[in-house]
Amino acid sequence: GGGVMADAAASAVRQRHMRPRLPTQRFVVAQFGLATVFAWTCYHGLCRTFSLPRPTSVADSLAGSSEAAAETAADDGARRRPTFRPGMEHRQVSEDMFAQSTFPEALRFAPVLTALERAREAGDVDRVMDLMVINTPKFEPYLVVRALRILDKALKENDVINLQPHQQSKMRMIVNRVTKIMPRFEEASGLSSVLQSMSGFHYDPDISFFKAVDDRIEQVLSMSTAESVAVLMNHLEWPLKKYNHRPPDSLIVKMVEKFAAEACDECANDPLRFNQVAAVFLRSAQTLQAKIKGDEVKANISKVMTMSMAAVGPKRLTPILTSLNRLGITLDEPLVKAFEKEILLNFDDLTIHQPVFVLTSFADNHYNASDEVWATVEAHTLKHLSRLKAPDLQRFPMACQELGYRPSDELLDKLVYEARRKMPAFEGKDAILLVWALSKLGYDPGTEFLDEATAKIKMTFNKQPATDMARLLYAYGKFRYQPGEDMLELISAKISEDASQIKLHLLVPSIGAYGELLYNPTDSVMTELLFAVRKQYKPTDFNYLSIVLWASAKMQHNIKANFVEWALGQLNTNLSKVTREGLVRVVYSLAKMKYEPSKEIMQAFYKEMQKRLPKTTDTQALTLPLWAAGKLEFNPGKKFLDESAKLLRTNAGSLQPGQVYFMLNGFETLDYDPGATWMKAIMSKIRDKLPSYGASVLSQVVSTYTRFNYDLDADILKLEEGIRDKKLAADEA
Repeated sequence: GGGVMADAAASAVRQRHMRPRLPTQRFVVAQFGLATVFAWTCYHGLCRTFSLPRPTSVADSLAGSSEAAAETAADDGARRRPTFRPGMEHRQVSEDMFAQSTFPEALRFAPVLTALERAREAGDVDRVMDLMVINTPKFEPYLVVRALRILDKALKENDVINLQPHQQSKMRMIVNRVTKIMPRFEEASGLSSVLQSMSGFHYDPDISFFKAVDDRIEQVLSMSTAESVAVLMNHLEWPLKKYNHRPPDSLIVKMVEKFAAEACDECANDPLRFNQVAAVFLRSAQTLQAKIKGDEVKANISKVMTMSMAAVGPKRLTPILTSLNRLGITLDEPLVKAFEKEILLNFDDLTIHQPVFVLTSFADNHYNASDEVWATVEAHTLKHLSRLKAPDLQRFPMACQELGYRPSDELLDKLVYEARRKMPAFEGKDAILLVWALSKLGYDPGTEFLDEATAKIKMTFNKQPATDMARLLYAYGKFRYQPGEDMLELISAKISEDASQIKLHLLVPSIGAYGELLYNPTDSVMTELLFAVRKQYKPTDFNYLSIVLWASAKMQHNIKANFVEWALGQLNTNLSKVTREGLVRVVYSLAKMKYEPSKEIMQAFYKEMQKRLPKTTDTQALTLPLWAAGKLEFNPGKKFLDESAKLLRTNAGSLQPGQVYFMLNGFETLDYDPGATWMKAIMSKIRDKLPSYGASVLSQVVSTYTRFNYDLDADILKLEEGIRDKKLAADEA
């Protein structure tokens, strides 16, 4: 009925401006006019009978204002328009109006919307704006949304990017009117539509508009669904990206909580479709820098993703993983299993690079994939390795080392080959991270690769941050690779300039690399590095101090006594928590630096090492403390020496030449005789290796065995004498 009346009324208005009709046409028009009057009379009768609201006149029911009617008449008089035939958009307008409003409201503004559509079709943007300026204050929210969409479409169809000054003025009036009626919006979907349309206007709204939107969101949020919240958050990205306007943290938190509270029920009804909603929410929450707090909220979001995982598809696996990580939502076991299932099911559909991104996302979430997933990823990567781009060649080993997974040597060999082949396409940062990742995986790529990577890094050296330089220095130390004096000087200068910006877990290992490379940086560099260590130190970082002391001793750097005293004090406070390797490093460093601490400190360190002796099988950890005690002239006690000798006899087959020297030198200096049985047992283990020992080790063997009255074979003495003579001749030369 409403549609008939609206069309009839519009036709009646146009009749005055059309050319004379044929008799049959005039008869039809007359019948149509009578039907309209009859319908109008019936409607007024119904209004009086049931006390319904009714317009005061026919003119008010057909047009939103006298100005709009005048503009319509003037336009129709100026040129003949084709007969109006409702299309899809017009039908949608009618559906919206009759679904959301009373019949009189829909009928009253139907001609206005028709006029807007006609102006848009005619390409008359100014007329669309004029109609909106006049009618927007009288529109209900759903009509505002429809009108804004028409305006947005008109601007796009006519390629209006830069508004003229008079159009800017009109647009300002439209936005101000929309801002004033904002309190009338009762649904989040309407606010989303307003933001969506406004984002295409190429007009900068006043801050009051965004504040009005924020205020209204908070009021309608309690009545919103999870889907409408996700869509609304998506459209809130526009003011953030373009105008740097971000809703208050408290409002974003409420939106996240509302989504989490409603999402599970909505997802249960349609999990396949809701996955897209959840993906939009995660991306938007990440863009809006949402702070997701509360275990229940995080658990609900994880549950939603688990329920809808079957609809994710291979292309969205990585973005979802990345969003979850950045939002601080830890992968629980059900969600992890759902991800793994989708990865294995869709692996053939993944792109070449996606397995690398999946591994990186798992690494960011501190989750290690199952063996089946690792095997599949490794096989996929090996198959497509030649097609991987330079950045992906470093992302794969980076993810592996973060997750503690060691790929096969076959894969790493081919990866290094591809990296050398594509080295010209590498950025300096990619080369650094690849070298560092390989060092963390314990894979030596060879000198040729390191030479090429170093040359690449030199080309963009000034662009690299100090953090990456610390990683590179650590890798060089791990590989015992000498990049050249000039490169080490450049790296040292870069690290020392920004030492305070490098995290301790990267700074200390880079200092340790100096010890491995036997490179002694300048005093100014070491002063800056040690100052940064002391500045960043926390009570839980005591194990780092042993590395610093050890490196200083290895590179024979004269470290300041006050730093050593401070480090020993920190270590002594946490002795029970210091690693066995840390304790050994400290006493070795003190002996190497010839720094004599107090007797109380030495007793405390050796007492702690003695507690851990029964579980010690590492010959390095058994021999260095003996040598250090001798050098520092500290007797750790007979019990410590007896237990050490017993363990060394058990593990004598693992002794290296240097360890033999440390062991025998320590016993001799401390005047500790382990006994003839022990001496014979050790000799039986090292006898065949003596020809490969250096002069200093052989001299120590002869000296100790002679000191404790153990008769050596003549051929051993002859061997030692011959090697000693060769060394003397070499020294003289």
